[in-house]
Amino acid sequence: MDSSSYSIAIIKPDAHRDMMAEMIGRDLEEGGLDVIFRKDIVFSEVQAKIIYLKELEGHPNLSGAIKSILGTEKNNLSTILILKSKEGQNGLAKAVNIKGKVGKGGIRAKYNLYSREELESGGFTGDELSSELAKNRLHVPDTDSEAFEIMSMLLTEKDKNELKYREPELYNELERMIKSREVTLEPERPRELKSR
Repeated sequence: MDSSSYSIAIIKPDAHRDMMAEMIGRDLEEGGLDVIFRKDIVFSEVQAKIIYLKELEGHPNLSGAIKSILGTEKNNLSTILILKSKEGQNGLAKAVNIKGKVGKGGIRAKYNLYSREELESGGFTGDELSSELAKNRLHVPDTDSEAFEIMSMLLTEKDKNELKYREPELYNELERMIKSREVTLEPERPRELKSR
């Protein structure tokens, strides 16, 4: 698929727990993305695995990444944001740039819970250190195809119909992917909490 001006970001439960979800959304907007759809959800384990499996299959961080999106029994609320590049540029590339990397700038560095140095001084090494560093407050997929697969899995028919009128270009891109069978994720619907 050609690069899209749309993408998706997932604000994880630890950001909600630490009251940073709104700040992260604001940072994405200040970086040149419009939030065109927002929905708070609680992920199932199956959904969390699907989101990370392509990216981290066989990697020691897979388990930690899945846990980071599931949260805990008390703190399990995530937010999905569908984003659109304000300048019509590649939305995913812009989102990845704004997300940044732990210790190297962007949202991940700005809102990182612990730095590598803090974890190492706390005795973390090897896989345990990698797992802790994998925990972050925001997930952005690696490819446009993954972004649209995640959207297709997480958006209900009602959500898609709402987008049909507000963002027909996005709706059409989702429909094209579904029809061309590029979307391979089985849609297990999240528990919907609210949308705006």
